[in-house]
Formats: sequence, C-alpha cells, structure tokens
Amino acid sequence: MSSFFSVLHCRYSGKKPRWMVDGKLNGKRIRRFFQTKEEAEQDCRERNLEAEKYGAQILPDQVRIQALAAHRMLEPLNASLIEAADFYIKGKSVAARSEKIDKIVLDFILSTQNSVEKGERSSEHLAGIKKVGKRLQAVFGSRMACDIQPHEIVRWLESLSDLAASSRDYYRRYATSIFAYAKSQGYVDVNPVHGIPSMAKKSDIGILSPEEVESLLRNCNPSMIPFYAIGCFAGLRPMSELLSLRWSNVFWDYTDRVIEVKNVKTRNHSNSPRERYVEISENLKAWLDHAGATDRVKLFSKERVVPGNWRDFVYGTRGRHRHTVNGFIQSDREKAGIKHWPHDAMRHTYASMHLAMHQSADKTADQMGHSGSRLVFEAYRRKVKKSEAERFWSIVP
Repeated sequence: MSSFFSVLHCRYSGKKPRWMVDGKLNGKRIRRFFQTKEEAEQDCRERNLEAEKYGAQILPDQVRIQALAAHRMLEPLNASLIEAADFYIKGKSVAARSEKIDKIVLDFILSTQNSVEKGERSSEHLAGIKKVGKRLQAVFGSRMACDIQPHEIVRWLESLSDLAASSRDYYRRYATSIFAYAKSQGYVDVNPVHGIPSMAKKSDIGILSPEEVESLLRNCNPSMIPFYAIGCFAGLRPMSELLSLRWSNVFWDYTDRVIEVKNVKTRNHSNSPRERYVEISENLKAWLDHAGATDRVKLFSKERVVPGNWRDFVYGTRGRHRHTVNGFIQSDREKAGIKHWPHDAMRHTYASMHLAMHQSADKTADQMGHSGSRLVFEAYRRKVKKSEAERFWSIVP
C-alpha cells in the first residue's frame, strides 16, 4: 500500500529530539510534530488509512461540518449531496441562458408565423398564441422563464375570472405550447404548465334543438345565414374549416352537390382524414339559395363564406370594426332567444342529427372527417329521436 505520510526523526537546536509526520494534504505539505516515536507512528497510520480510503484530497473540518448539515437537510427528501449539487448547478446554468417571457412570446410568434407561411401550422394556432401570449406577457413579461413556478401558472389561470372554465383551459393549452417552445430553446429545464389539470369540467355533449336552429336561421343577420346553415347542416369545423371555406369550394351540380373541405394541417392532426367532400342536404341547399349564395358563387368565386372581417372571429378584435363576425354571433343568438350556446354546438348538433337520421356511425364519421366512428360516440353524438332528426333535416326557409 502506498503511503501518503511518513515519520521522520528531527532535531531542533537546544531541544530534545522530536519526531515529525510529513506528507501532503489537498496539495499542501503538512507537518506535525510529536515528542515520541509511538505518537508519530500512530498519527501517520491514521492519516494514511484515511488518505487511502478517501484520497489525498481530505476535506477540511469546516467543509465536513457543512456536508453533515446538508446531508441531514436532504435525508427526509431521500436525496444525496451529489443530487443537490447537480440540481443547483443545472439551475444556475439555466438561469444564465434563460430569457424574459416578453422575448420568448415574441420569438415564438415569429417562429409560428414562418410555420404558417410554410403550411406547417394553421392561422388559428398562431391566433391562439398571440391571444394567450398577450395576457401571459401582462403578468410575467419581465420575469425570467426559468423562475416561473407551476403554482404561479395556476394562480394566473384562476385569476382569469372573466373567462369560463373552458376558456381558461384554452389559455392553459396555449401556455403549455409557449413554455414548450421555451424548453426547446434551452430557456427552461421543465415546462411549468405540464401536470396542471384541465380547468374545464367534463360535461354532457350539448346540442341545439331543431327549434333553436330554425329560430337562429330566421332571425340572424342575412349575411350570416351561410355560416350557420353550413355549420349546422354540414358540420364543418367552425375555426379551421368553415372560416377558411371559399364559395369556389361549394359545388352545386344536381347529381353531386358537395362541399370540398381542404385538409388543414395542425400539430396534432397532420395526417388525419380532414380533406373530404361533405354532402349538401336538400335543406342546406334551400338555405343557401335563400341567402343568394348561388349568385355569389358566380360573381365572387374566391370570396370567403364567412362575411366581413373574418379574422375578428379568430383574434377577437371586437371594436376595431363595426360589423364583425363576433358581433353578429352575439346579436344573432339574442334575437333567436338562445340563452345557452353549448361548446362546438353546430358540429355536435350535426353529428347527433346525422347519426339519428342515417343510422350509420361510419357515414357520419366520414362526413365529419374522422378516421373512425368511435370518436363520434365519445365526443360528438348525443342521443336524438328519429322524429327530432326528421324535424331538423326538414328546416327550410
């Protein structure tokens, strides 16, 4: 066994012979003096044993005291000193490269805009990032992303008291995306929104009754008839499909009356069967005829079905323009006497009424752009009597 310390005999002038333990500790020469050889050899053995076990880098007494205190603090957490040190070092390194929420939101918006231009993201996804990012900046804008904790995100979501639970859940989902971007850039090690449960309570699927649909179509602003008629009688997705639908995609051939739905790729649905043809029912054709849609197709084939400034529907910029789709929707519901508008009401109504009328889940799923019929039952369909469905599909001007 190699020795780190050795015993030497030394003599000082005018004094008795003495014994010395000589060696190096932490790179520094250490010498200790003893009156007897036995004392020096005992000390040398102890030091060599300790050095052999732990290495020549022996901890000073002060460091040993601190290490013991830290060990006692970590013991209830079942964590080691190495784990604590690793956590601290990582935290310091993340803090050094982290950025403020203001910058992260702006960078993410620019990144998403590029993805939208390439067709990799939808404009609705970009709108959601802008909308949620704005409110996130208002609260955390000057804060470093790495310093934001999950409980702070929960308090922020709960503070959105002007929004319904489903809307707060919308903010939770987009906040997750924003912090996921921050993590991808190395600004945070952990996404603080992950693990926060849905803010919206699971509820029964809500649909509109035939009477409510008829009242809506008869009392709405005339320019909104195609929006409600296609939403209720064709079941297009309001945000990603109906808002981008152009009259050139509506075909009026007598033997093959259909609406061509383009495949709008999103992050979670890049390969789903959204691109399809949806049949135009007899009553839908009647309502589009009533709204003068046939003439609009001939004259303005590239015009969108949604009237006016359709972006206000997505961005919620009410007040900038007098007649916005959002404004129409609110006033139309009031005129129709509809007090409660269920989530995704038009599409859910279509699914329930179509299934009750045709008694084919596969056909309903195909018309809705689903890859299978299971989703129709799990998330869209509510039980409807055949007589109620017949009443629904006979609603005409």
